[in-house]
Amino acid sequence: MVMLLLIITTITAIEDAHLYGYIPGDIPTFSVYLNGEKQGVVALKLGDDWYRENEVNLSPGQRPTWYFETPWAPQAPQLELRGTVVYQREIDSLRKQRLSKGWEENGYTFEKGPNGVQRIYKAHIQYAQRSRTMALAIEEQLNPPVSEGSLGIQSSEEVKKPGVISLFGPHIIILLVGLLLLAIIIKTTLIDSEAGWDPIE
Repeated sequence: MVMLLLIITTITAIEDAHLYGYIPGDIPTFSVYLNGEKQGVVALKLGDDWYRENEVNLSPGQRPTWYFETPWAPQAPQLELRGTVVYQREIDSLRKQRLSKGWEENGYTFEKGPNGVQRIYKAHIQYAQRSRTMALAIEEQLNPPVSEGSLGIQSSEEVKKPGVISLFGPHIIILLVGLLLLAIIIKTTLIDSEAGWDPIE
């Protein structure tokens, strides 16, 4: 029975992996209160190991490290503070709701893709949509649609293959202009270098 619950918990954590950050989904989280004031929601570590129990029962002298679960704005780990500390286990369903809300409030959304649900920054989606719109507009300008009337007037015999000039004319012009500019630059450079050169006597 315990093994079955562990398998179900692991599968659920994998399915909801887009919600979690550094803290794995199968690690319990706790609302932590210091002297009656809530500090946040944390997972605990004792040394290098995650604390996996549902209730916090520490030996005298043990001070766990707090890992605040705010994956959209990671915080540095913090050693348990001195004072009256109370841990309250966070229910898994409430944890998912808190994480989902936190991501959305910080500008993220979730999209289903070939590798499952993925976390995407909303601004990136807007940039991609703008880029696509601009690319389509440029493509329409470079390749204007042919009217049906012009297609109807010309027969297959009247349509001629484009000549070499019409195909490569613009490229040849650009190449010639580039060569002309290069020649001017070289000539100017040589003249300047000759003008500034003084032979040794």
